[in-house]
Amino acid sequence: MITVDDSEWPLVRVRFGDSISDPGWDEYLATLSRFPDRREKYVTITDARRAATPNASQRRRVSELIEREKERTVRWNVANAVIFTSPLLRGVITAIEWASPSPVPMKSFATPEEGRAWLAQRYEAVTGRPL
Repeated sequence: MITVDDSEWPLVRVRFGDSISDPGWDEYLATLSRFPDRREKYVTITDARRAATPNASQRRRVSELIEREKERTVRWNVANAVIFTSPLLRGVITAIEWASPSPVPMKSFATPEEGRAWLAQRYEAVTGRPL
């Protein structure tokens, strides 16, 4: 299950559960693709500490969404923080970012507090407003 909470807009919180159905994944992607429609800068924090691994089809669909929405996402999404408890997974994200940078700044953290602090800095640097 994936929950997306935009009640603290411009901070969007995403939480991955221990299973991801195809319909749940598609709903998640559809929700993400609507945020640029607001035409406001925003940041995303994704809590992946309990995340199941997306299957090949889900990974393909997110890649397609990133490519299709790249221009709008770059314009409105300031940064993304991803939370993993595993130092190994945080290292993998860092390595991927070095090898193939995301169109939007992304960084992994051990705790939501660390991720939110980084997002607040990024958001204020870009918008001149506090998160």
